[in-house]
Amino acid sequence: MQPPRHTMPAVHPVQGFLLSATLTLAIAAALADWAYLVARHVQWINFAAWLTTGTAVFASAALLWAAGTALSGRGRGRRSVILVLLLLATLGAAILDTLVHARDGWATMPDGLVASAVTAMLAIVATWWGCMR
Repeated sequence: MQPPRHTMPAVHPVQGFLLSATLTLAIAAALADWAYLVARHVQWINFAAWLTTGTAVFASAALLWAAGTALSGRGRGRRSVILVLLLLATLGAAILDTLVHARDGWATMPDGLVASAVTAMLAIVATWWGCMR
């Protein structure tokens, strides 16, 4: 019987948490925007505004973590740099999405839904890229 091999996890637990929080908040914001489009209850757009702000906060923390990993040499070379660029794009989209959601109610549509969808797609790609081995 061979002793168990200790391998490195595919992603650091903190980085995994930050990426998954960014992804979850971005998808929830897109769903809240869609709910506002369908139901036209102003509370959905308020909820989406808070979710996009949370997306920007967690995307910035994930970006700082990924940049620190890439600069310290613990990263996986070019893959780390691509993750930093994907998170930078996600953060930029989240900030723009937050600014779109700063408008009044129906003035956010359809720009808010499109911005949330783009942010969610970027978060999906960044999370997938960051969790791949």
